[in-house]
Amino acid sequence: MHFKKIYGNLFVTIAEYDECMNRLLYPLCAVGVAILAAGFAYLLVDRTASGKAFAGPSIMFADVRGAPGDGNTSLRTAFGVMLENAGIPQVDILEGCTLAVSAEVSTLRLGNNQKVSIVWQVQDSEGNPLGEVAQLNNIEYGALDGAWGTDASLAARGARDGIVDIMKLPRPGCA
Repeated sequence: MHFKKIYGNLFVTIAEYDECMNRLLYPLCAVGVAILAAGFAYLLVDRTASGKAFAGPSIMFADVRGAPGDGNTSLRTAFGVMLENAGIPQVDILEGCTLAVSAEVSTLRLGNNQKVSIVWQVQDSEGNPLGEVAQLNNIEYGALDGAWGTDASLAARGARDGIVDIMKLPRPGCA
């Protein structure tokens, strides 16, 4: 199958593109495809709540524990991507005004469903808790026993605004 790039990193099959472009309404179709592509590109870009890069403390992502399947690794990766896209600096050493973020995942089977809880904990460099963001979802039992895929990205993005709010809290000696 061959693809044609129509906008940024958005591709359609050549057949879809040709079918659309060969219609009598070529100009309208071309504008429609461009608008659709721009809309998808906008939705795929990760942003902070304000749409601007975050100016605040650096984050050391400490750990993810308890996730089924590849969740520990997928959540760690997705969280790192989310931080990068939001302009939040990541560091490997916890010192000064740097904050540590960790996540604890727990699951509970409820018949054919499963309750999945993710608690994102934010601590200062001395280990003092500053706050947490909790997520709770009911899903089909076993749906996360393998690869998390986009579910990890959605979880990281879902926690982002709450974590940023905690990061913005004033702390003595930290601007």
